[in-house]
Amino acid sequence: MAMEINGANSGVVSQIMDLKTSTPGVTRKEEIKTGFKNTDEYSKYLQEKYSYMNTGTTSMQGVPVTVSVSGAFLKKCMDNPEKAAYLEENLAAIPECIKRSVEYTKTMPGSPVMTYCNVSFDENGNITMTSGCTNDPDGKIARENAQRKAEEKKAAEEKAAKKRAEKKAVEEKLT
Repeated sequence: MAMEINGANSGVVSQIMDLKTSTPGVTRKEEIKTGFKNTDEYSKYLQEKYSYMNTGTTSMQGVPVTVSVSGAFLKKCMDNPEKAAYLEENLAAIPECIKRSVEYTKTMPGSPVMTYCNVSFDENGNITMTSGCTNDPDGKIARENAQRKAEEKKAAEEKAAKKRAEKKAVEEKLT
């Protein structure tokens, strides 16, 4: 069911559509708007619903997350209800995906901690998610490794100095 919305965004059409959720087989009804004058207006509308879209880094589950949608894909979605529905169902799923990723990461050997996540939609709507993890969130392992390497370097320097001194002593005896 589509209906015209009057006012500043004349031309904007609202439809109630079934969107997929992050739970397989479960859908939800959602109002999808299309027909915006430009991508700026469409982007502002989406940011009201998904505050983390194209606004820089935000925190989800304690992880810095950046969500970016290409302007070219926004342009394709702003007049196409099916593409707009695809975009919105995926934007809506991001917080749950981050939550599940953080939970899964904790079950891995060494109990790593997710340190960042980037989600991007390219000009065709392809989604790429990259994240980083560490087994050393407080830097303890890195400090211990640096200290061990410094001690090894010092020992190697002392050994080299001792060899030089021995070689010099042998040379002095020969002359």
